[in-house]
Amino acid sequence: SLVSDKRELVTDLMVDSIKQRCHGKKATYVSTPITGGDRLFQFLEKHGVKSKKELDPATKAEYAKEVIQANCEHAAGVNKERRANGETCLEVSSISMPEWNQVNYNEHWTEVVRDAPLEKVLVCDGWQLSYGCLLEVRNALDKGIPVTDEDGKIYDKNAAIQFVSDSKKKYESKGFKLGLLTQALTEPLASLPMELH
Repeated sequence: SLVSDKRELVTDLMVDSIKQRCHGKKATYVSTPITGGDRLFQFLEKHGVKSKKELDPATKAEYAKEVIQANCEHAAGVNKERRANGETCLEVSSISMPEWNQVNYNEHWTEVVRDAPLEKVLVCDGWQLSYGCLLEVRNALDKGIPVTDEDGKIYDKNAAIQFVSDSKKKYESKGFKLGLLTQALTEPLASLPMELH
């Protein structure tokens, strides 16, 4: 499709641009939940529902502010702090492509992680509950790129799987259905869907 072709072009251009801007150095990729993470589940809990599909359409603006905007602002703060310490960071949360769907975004960012010159992937709070973040983490781990959280804790594959599993259990015990989050780290990459339903 035209959107997919354009998406691939945008991804290639972005990877080339990152390579040029890094001048042979490597960047820190800041991975953040945007539509999900802990903020999503806190929001669902506040509204007494167990999934986004159950949300009253009237809460759309509130969801955009309390989940999407809050996640993006948090990531921007993490980026600003890292850049102040001299790190070259990729701030992905500020890039919006209105015609893209979730699959396009997930394909784009996982390919950027796979192909760009990265020193590490830094995961923002709530990453373990975001399928997009998990796809990015999986690509990084498969490539041998270190994954750290905001506090500097390093995650190898086993530690990441354990953290995702523990967080999943916590929310599932409250009645939330979290789907196949851990599979993003364990199943063959080629077999993974680009979006969880």
